[in-house]
Amino acid sequence: MSLQTVQAMSGYAMVAQATRMTMIAETLSYSEVPAASAAEVLQPGRVLLQARTVDAGSAARENIPAFTVEVARIINDKSPPQVRYQPGHPLANANGEVFYPDISTVEEMATMISAARSFEAAVSVFTSARQMQGQALELIGVHG
Repeated sequence: MSLQTVQAMSGYAMVAQATRMTMIAETLSYSEVPAASAAEVLQPGRVLLQARTVDAGSAARENIPAFTVEVARIINDKSPPQVRYQPGHPLANANGEVFYPDISTVEEMATMISAARSFEAAVSVFTSARQMQGQALELIGVHG
């Protein structure tokens, strides 16, 4: 597998994990945004990832599959909202209920840590491949 393939694989992974972290940050930013009805509650976005073949031609020649991860799509979470009894709230309905997104900050933070670690791993792979490329160029006498 070429170093360019390794860099491409890690590049796709970095984009996917950065997208996950962005969506989580957005979700956390409106976790406590109230709404007057269930229909008005902001729905968090969820990133769906899928495997992607990178440089299938070179990988097939070497009989080594080269896969990475990419964003397949972003969907809205359809979880029912949290209903809180807050009769004094300006958005409370006739029953004193205010609606909030069903977001667990603990789960979101755990997912963000996972995405951040995956991003760091992809950066490490990219950096290592780049260093190996530079060392190979030095060995053959090409200076950059």
